Amino acid sequence: MKTKSVSRQTGDNNNNNNGKKVKRPFFIKYIYQPDFIWYTIGVIVRILWTLVYSQQGYIHPDEFFQGPEVVFDDIFQTNFTRTHEFHPAAPLRSVAILYLLYGLPVSLLSWLSTILHWSSIPFHLKLIFPR
Repeated sequence: MKTKSVSRQTGDNNNNNNGKKVKRPFFIKYIYQPDFIWYTIGVIVRILWTLVYSQQGYIHPDEFFQGPEVVFDDIFQTNFTRTHEFHPAAPLRSVAILYLLYGLPVSLLSWLSTILHWSSIPFHLKLIFPR
């Protein structure tokens, strides 16, 4: 059986640069790969879903009243009525976990409100920012 030699096509990038690697942008090199395409699409859809359909309802009241509300009360120094779990005289739960979850986003929102001179923060931002 006789083998045929295949000629190199002009669009072939194997040895055009005398053995040098072709530099590609970060997006093409790392993100635009078949393994990461679906992951990237999923991340984008998740962010858009969070912004558009923020929270149409809730299952547990702890998500709103016993979570970020306590951190908002401490950082913005408002006069929320705390639930009995977080009452300063005899607290049943610690606010440490809440500060780990909500402390940084609420602090960023507080910083943005002082920089942008907001008199009141829109409710939608209060709902979205900690999430």
